[in-house]
Amino acid sequence: MEQFNCIARGIVDPFWDAVNRRWAPDLSDVPRLLVVMRGLPGSGKTTLAETIAEYAGAKGATTMICSANHFFMHDGAFVFNGDDLGRAHEACYNQCLHELNQARDQGPDIIIVDNTNLRNRDFEVCANLPRDPDWMEVVAFECAHNEQNAAMLLNRARDLGHMIPDRTWSMWLDIWEENATDERNTWIIPLQHFMGPP
Repeated sequence: MEQFNCIARGIVDPFWDAVNRRWAPDLSDVPRLLVVMRGLPGSGKTTLAETIAEYAGAKGATTMICSANHFFMHDGAFVFNGDDLGRAHEACYNQCLHELNQARDQGPDIIIVDNTNLRNRDFEVCANLPRDPDWMEVVAFECAHNEQNAAMLLNRARDLGHMIPDRTWSMWLDIWEENATDERNTWIIPLQHFMGPP
């Protein structure tokens, strides 16, 4: 998707250009970029995370994608168990914390959190990860506001292995609708960019 390529450039280029201008050749105190995804399952967070990682790699930057979904990968297959969701998010948080705490010459340049982060309190867990100096970008995927788009997005999520009950999906739509705005510098991905024309 060309829109995702443009967003990847817009996120990576200012950071990587600043690193090369300001900190090279001494990279001992260079910041890491933390990219936090927000949005419903099936909206394109993982696709965008992979696009950012690929683009950053082509520029010479290293990336790490942290995702609760990785907890559910078994022998290359996504096997979701809702009972383990809390443990999956804890594992993702701990992986991010580990990467951020590594010596600068050992850890990745860019850490991407590829989770829903629907509630502001869930997002704040990521936003408050220790980073020094602070450099964070937030990407939020617009909520599906009508039943047709919501149903299409749910079907896409189910096709990806997220067996979300209708009632849970409806609750998540409401939660995201209430929590989607944030005061930080946020890239908003319009609905048509990941759903196609309305």
